[in-house]
This record gives sequence, structure tokens and C-alpha cells, in this order.
Amino acid sequence: MAILLLPAKALPELDRTTRRSLNYSIIDGYLWSFMYGFGEVLIQPFAVFFNASVLLVSLMTGAAQAGISISNILGSSFIRNYRKRKTLAIVTNIIHASSYLLMFWLTVTTKDPLVVILFFVFGLMATSFASSGWMSWMNEIVPPLTRGRFWAYRNRYIVLAQNVAIPLGAFVLYIFKKYGVELWGYGLLFTLAFLCRALSFIPLSRQHEPVMEKIEEKDVPTFFDFIFSLAKSNYGKFVLFNILFTFAMNIMPALTAIHLLKAIKLSSSEFLLTIMASTVASFLMMTYWGKFTDKYGNYRIITFTAIGIMLLPIGWTFFHHFWAFIVLNFIGGFFWSGFGLATQNFIFDNLDPREVNHNFAYFNVLNNLTAFLAAVTGGILAKLFGNLTVNHIWIFPITSLRLEFVFFLSFILRLVVILFLIKSFREIMKKEEVKDPINIFVVEPLLEIFNPFRVISLARETVETGVKTIRGIFIPRPGRPGNPGDKDRENTGGSGIEGDG
Repeated sequence: MAILLLPAKALPELDRTTRRSLNYSIIDGYLWSFMYGFGEVLIQPFAVFFNASVLLVSLMTGAAQAGISISNILGSSFIRNYRKRKTLAIVTNIIHASSYLLMFWLTVTTKDPLVVILFFVFGLMATSFASSGWMSWMNEIVPPLTRGRFWAYRNRYIVLAQNVAIPLGAFVLYIFKKYGVELWGYGLLFTLAFLCRALSFIPLSRQHEPVMEKIEEKDVPTFFDFIFSLAKSNYGKFVLFNILFTFAMNIMPALTAIHLLKAIKLSSSEFLLTIMASTVASFLMMTYWGKFTDKYGNYRIITFTAIGIMLLPIGWTFFHHFWAFIVLNFIGGFFWSGFGLATQNFIFDNLDPREVNHNFAYFNVLNNLTAFLAAVTGGILAKLFGNLTVNHIWIFPITSLRLEFVFFLSFILRLVVILFLIKSFREIMKKEEVKDPINIFVVEPLLEIFNPFRVISLARETVETGVKTIRGIFIPRPGRPGNPGDKDRENTGGSGIEGDG
């Protein structure tokens, strides 16, 4: 029987081949999450362990964003000619995995933190090289009427795995540090990250890959053609809204950690709890957003969640208590999970399958560059506002770093973008009308989420799913219906490790 990651009654309209492919995609998501928790989140601390300067660590983010943007463009062009998305994804994932081992041993040998940055960026560029092809592949596998629900389930499981991997990695590092061998704690975790990422070739190779239609280069718009046409189509207007909203949002996130740790002076455990609050909310809400996007459309979810995201900086501006940040991050996770899911599905809905590859790459390039510029802008503004002698906003006291001024400016920019651009694009698929959005999108889901019986049932389902996932990856059962043996590969058109995403 196929590995049951989608609940038995979920998406009953899927045929056997599609369901099996989507289940393997979720397994791939699990492996990515553990790679992330054991590897990627520890890159900056590892660089600091080798005495990386604040400037060098800050450059890491900028270099990563720029590298991903370049890699997306190059990968989009390459896959149009190569057209084996499965193979490309498998190869680039293995290269990404190998970057963790190379980074660790060469850094240990040279004692140079610059090596950390070089291999971190190299690994991200490798995996980003296949990302637009992978997205076009997944778009062809997932039926349009089930997109919201499938991606909701997949994202939910990924968030769950991250919530397990990140604390586990932190605990392992704590134990090694306690006994004075912190360096080898990093070595163990990076080795685990390598194994998890490299093992993704198993589920990827078992996914069905439709033949990619060949597109002539002359029929593909250039990046600059794409930019100049943004105001001419529904999809282009959405992209314009999204990149400006991304700028308005991203002048703030790089500063929130500094605000919590240095201005509010939260302990490390309190800081971790505030971060976890957001991921817990995402985990609980993800399947609901998926159901809503399929039923009511992506535009309505984007509008509703964008307004919620717009209001979040007000809380960061005026509240200074640990529990207030817990609540803010929980609410933020609630809105962010819906916004991210609806944004991805809106892109798929508005593009012909042949256009997903290059359009997704161009969209990512603009978003990454905008996020980078926003982070730099936020840093400059933080320095300017930090020199002010004002100690209050109206009757509310502010902290010593005065980052509240940046947070409030982020709110103003978000408000402006929503007021002027949220109505510039529309839903193109016919969906049900939303008569009471607060009740439908907030009250009913929250009542269901905090139902104690449902929480117990969800925990049991999650444990069973995890056990089946691990067993399916490492102990496949040949001969049972749905297992990807030779007969199944013949039926689905796959043939082991061939093409990818």
C-alpha cells in the first residue's frame, strides 16, 4: 500500500498514481525539514563559532538572496532545454547535501568563517537551480481543484517536522557544548543534514513525472520583458502588489530578533517560545486555509490575511511584554500561513502550465531582491531612528533601540500598498461567495482548533503518520499494492531516477 501521508478520506477525487506521487512529495518535505532543522538554521551560529564578524554574518543573508535570484534565472533557462525535472532536482539536492560536509570539514581545516558563507550560498544556489522546474512539475501533478488542500497538508507536515527538528538539533548542540565538544556537535548535525537531504532522491525518484512540453526560447519573455509587462495582466498586477508588500513587510523581520533579545531582553528560552508560537499556529491552521482556498478562492484569502499582516506591526510598536509577543507571533502564524498558501496557488491558477517555469523564476527573483533591499533599508532606518532622543510614541514608552519607529513605518507602508493595489487584481476561477469572513475565516476554525478532542485526535494521527513515513522510507514493502515496484513505475510512466524537480 502506498505510504499514507494524506489522510485516508482526504482528496478522494485523486487517482492512484497522483495520490502516490503526492504522498512521496510529502516525504520529500519531511526530509527537507530535518535538513533545515539540523543544518540551515545552525549556519549562522557555526560561523560565529569561528569568530565571524557581525558584518560577515549580515552579508551572508544578502549573498544568499542574490545567489538564489541568479540561480533561479539560470535554472529556468536550463530546464527548458533539458526538460528532465526529476533528474535535475535529485542531482541538485545531492549537491546541496554535500555542501554541508564540505563546509564543515574545510572550515575546521582553515578556521576561516568565510568558508561557511561560500558553501552555504553554493548549496542554496544548487537547490534553487532546480526550484522553478520542480514547481512546474508539481503544478502538473496536483489537480487544480485540489491545490489548496494538498499544499495545506504538505506545508502542515513540513512545519510539524521543523518543530521537531529545530529543538532536537538545539538539544544535541547543548549536550555537546556542555561536555566541551561543541564543534563536533555541529559536525554530527551537519552530517545528519547531509543524510536527510541526500535521501530525498528516494521519494523524488518514485514520483510520477509528466513529460515536459518543449518551449522555444523565442516564445519565452526575457526578465526585463516580464518586468515591463507587470501592469498589463491580472498576474502581473498581483506580482506588483506582492513585491511591494514584500518590501513593506521585510524592513521589519531582520530587526525583530534584535528587538526581543537586546531591547526587551528576553531569555533564550523565551525567545525560542515566541518563534515556536508562529509555527504552531501555522501547523494548526494550514489545512483550514487549504480548504478555504479551494472553496472560496485565493484572492479572498490573500485580501483577508494581508489585512491581518498589515496590523501586526502595531502590536510590535506598542506592546513590550513577553506574553504579548507570544500572542502576536501566534496571530502572525495564523495569517502568514494563509497568505503564503494562497499566494502560491494564485500563481498556479493564473499561469498556463508551460509558463510556470520561467514565471515562477522571475517572481522569485523579484521577491528575493526586494526582500534584500527591504532588509538593508530597515537596517539603515534602525540606525537613523536609534539616534533620536524621543522616548515615547504618543503616551506609549519606547525601548532604548527605538526600533518601534521602524515597526510603525512598516505598518504605514503595508497600509498604503493594500489601499492602492489590493483591488488591482482579481480571482479568475469561479468560487463561492464569502458572506461572513470573520466567522468563516476566524471564529469557526479557532473553535475547531481549540476543541480538546480534536487536539487528541490530531496528535494520534500525527504520530501514526510519522511512523508510517519513516517505515515507508527505510523499509519499503515490495509486492503490496501501491508500492513503487517495477509494475507501478511502468504504469506511471516513471522509470526510477530519470528526470526531476
